[in-house]
Amino acid sequence: MHSGTKLTKLGDWSSGDYDQVSRTSDWMPGHFKASKKATGDGT
Repeated sequence: MHSGTKLTKLGDWSSGDYDQVSRTSDWMPGHFKASKKATGDGT
């Protein structure tokens, strides 16, 4: 998380500027559930 913008950064290497943050859709819980179902990997 970027301390100023409170947006999720792409990784530890990211400065957190607006051009280096993830999109809301990258973190949709349904994606995690679908991935678990498809792979059987709950992590």
